[in-house]
Amino acid sequence: MVKQLVESIAEGLRAAIDNGKLPDGFYDSSTYTDNDIHAKSINRCHPVTLGLLFPILSNLPGVKHVGIDVHINLGGKKIQPDLVGFCEDLSLGKEKHLVYVDFESPNSSDERVFKKDVEPYKKSGSQTPYIIVTSLPDKEAPKWGLGYTNDGNWNCAHKNSRKDIKKNPFSYWSKVWRADMKGMDLSTVAFININGKEVKCWDPTKSS
Repeated sequence: MVKQLVESIAEGLRAAIDNGKLPDGFYDSSTYTDNDIHAKSINRCHPVTLGLLFPILSNLPGVKHVGIDVHINLGGKKIQPDLVGFCEDLSLGKEKHLVYVDFESPNSSDERVFKKDVEPYKKSGSQTPYIIVTSLPDKEAPKWGLGYTNDGNWNCAHKNSRKDIKKNPFSYWSKVWRADMKGMDLSTVAFININGKEVKCWDPTKSS
């Protein structure tokens, strides 16, 4: 079930990204992720990608409705997926959820993938398939940034690893996530990474 879902979503993303309409650097730079109105960049990566994912989820078997930024409380355990695929019945009940999807743009494909996404999902006890889409270059990226490194912030443990991260952001962070998730049941969790304009599924239980 999860394997079929992640492959269908990845296939849809490939087709959407391959249409040539997205500018260079959309997924492998910070050009389209900044929120500062005075900066040269602007945050378009996250909302535009959710726009790409919306029709992909709409066309999945059994999905009749797609919710955006859905707040879910499962017995006091809260999660907030970017997108939720619902069946026709929109009444309360986690059995009504067919798939959860979160997208992390270049400025958030870091320690947050575990702390903000995977860990809360696992604590919720949900068995709804959960797909996480990241956007990390699988190559050397000399200009790749690292934010939120002050004490107590998401990436404080990685503030001295900037050189290693720039050598290959995907290699670095995927190893971090594998260590974070070691011992967890990941049978309902799947990952997709966007490497520039290449879309690839990856298995967190495997080292390569």
